Amino acid sequence: MNKQYRIKKSSEIEDVLKKGTKAFSKYFIFYKLETNETSHFRFATSVGKKIGNAVTRNLTKRRIRAAVEKFDLTSKNMDVFIIAKPTVNDLTFDGYVKQIDYLLHKLHIID
Repeated sequence: MNKQYRIKKSSEIEDVLKKGTKAFSKYFIFYKLETNETSHFRFATSVGKKIGNAVTRNLTKRRIRAAVEKFDLTSKNMDVFIIAKPTVNDLTFDGYVKQIDYLLHKLHIID
């Protein structure tokens, strides 16, 4: 996924946390904020140290990005912030896709 679809500034992430709606599962917490500032979908991920060492955290971030890429979200005008819980280590890649699909439906991002 292109870097234009990522939120990089911490102030923008804080806006999503404060003003956005929240949905969660056993593995992830999602925050969604609909915006008019951008003409496309953007997201950011947070993977804490409880997940594991740097290699494990980077693997988790890559899997999240690849799973989000499977859904056609580029036309949505919204920002999404994804937080991985420590239980995410139990998931396979198909599990990532299923959990992200579940939360995207729960937040009414996709039908």
